[in-house]
Amino acid sequence: MLSQLGAGTRDKMGTDRDLWGTGPCPCGKGRITVVRCSPDHPWGGNAWFENSIECTDCARTYTFAESEKILDNRSRLVRREDVEEREDHLRQWRAKNADILAMPAAQQILAQAQSALDQQRSVAAKYRLLSTYGLADALESTFRKRFRSSTEFIRGLGAGHLPRLMKMVGNKQPEIIAALSEAEKIWQRAQIRIPTVKTGIQGLVE
Repeated sequence: MLSQLGAGTRDKMGTDRDLWGTGPCPCGKGRITVVRCSPDHPWGGNAWFENSIECTDCARTYTFAESEKILDNRSRLVRREDVEEREDHLRQWRAKNADILAMPAAQQILAQAQSALDQQRSVAAKYRLLSTYGLADALESTFRKRFRSSTEFIRGLGAGHLPRLMKMVGNKQPEIIAALSEAEKIWQRAQIRIPTVKTGIQGLVE
């Protein structure tokens, strides 16, 4: 462990580590330490931070999450229960989407979409059809290189593509629309901001 701010070490992998910030943990029984890491050679990339909670109680209660600010590679202290709640919502959302794709109505839409693609005589024609409905997320040249088959392309789509697929094949399914609405509500719950626990420690986002 580095003993003072500015003190540093270099490991065998060529990484410089400097103590960037330290302070008491929320309960006051231990400490939180922030170490700034950087490659000791110019081609190693940008610096990053490694954080640790040196307190058994607080390590069970708190963890670190990414900064909410763009291009900020620092972390922030958050409560584990808040992170777990968000992860639980995300698991529910992924499960809901899997259930939607397994619905007979959804399988019918996917089969119809695959048939519509197979009916196009060239990859360029397939690209034009998909682009018309916002289903081609690459330039045509890239699409031509990556496209293997209609089956593979359709298999790579998710539940979120179903509204555009329904438009493409002209088959609106109220059952799917209702299920996607429920999935969206779960997704929105997963987007609720996780509060930051303020520490006053340099190197952590407040």
